[in-house]
Amino acid sequence: QKSKRVYDELEFRLLYAYSELQLGRFPGVIEALKPVLEICQNISAKNTPKFALLLSGIANLGMGQIEEAWKVGQQLRRLIEVGGCPKHMRHYDHLMGRIALAEKHPAEAARYFEEAISLLPAQRENSDEHAFYYDALAAAYYQGEDFPKAQEAYERTISLTTGRLPWGDIYARAFYWLGKTSQKMGKVREASAYYEKFLKLWENADRGRPEVVDAAAQLALLRKAS
Repeated sequence: QKSKRVYDELEFRLLYAYSELQLGRFPGVIEALKPVLEICQNISAKNTPKFALLLSGIANLGMGQIEEAWKVGQQLRRLIEVGGCPKHMRHYDHLMGRIALAEKHPAEAARYFEEAISLLPAQRENSDEHAFYYDALAAAYYQGEDFPKAQEAYERTISLTTGRLPWGDIYARAFYWLGKTSQKMGKVREASAYYEKFLKLWENADRGRPEVVDAAAQLALLRKAS
């Protein structure tokens, strides 16, 4: 900020907001995004304000504010419609999918997420959003108990190239969810391997997260059963 490197500042502010989101500090996400949206009013940043609104809507859902998330979605849609980048409609579709998930409509959510993914550009740089979008699609299938499709979506996540670079947490957790889907389908050996991979990747990160505790417990049960 002192060096007036505005675009670098925006990147760090978005990372901070995303970190708050992952920690479940949803009011902090909203506060962290306010300066992002203010800065974007004075510069040429086509995608950043739209992604910021998307994160804001997701934070609303985290606080149980479905109506507020829907309002953010309408604001986001209007911004995209006047912005001249129709493929940015993926942010709106993604938020609508998140709202459908919050309302326990996984099939509807999956349709929105698939549409959003169809609007993603090809993987090409270290700011790609692909893992973020595939993770939500997989979650919709898992919530709808379509475990083969959930597994396919998580496999697409771990096979990404630049599309997973900014999303190390999502990439690592995909192995946890592959363990869960494999276990649901009775694939004991595969489930154990995925849990082991996840725990190895996550080894020096936050150890108290529910996924870490559950992966260790499920792995112990699978080893005992075999």
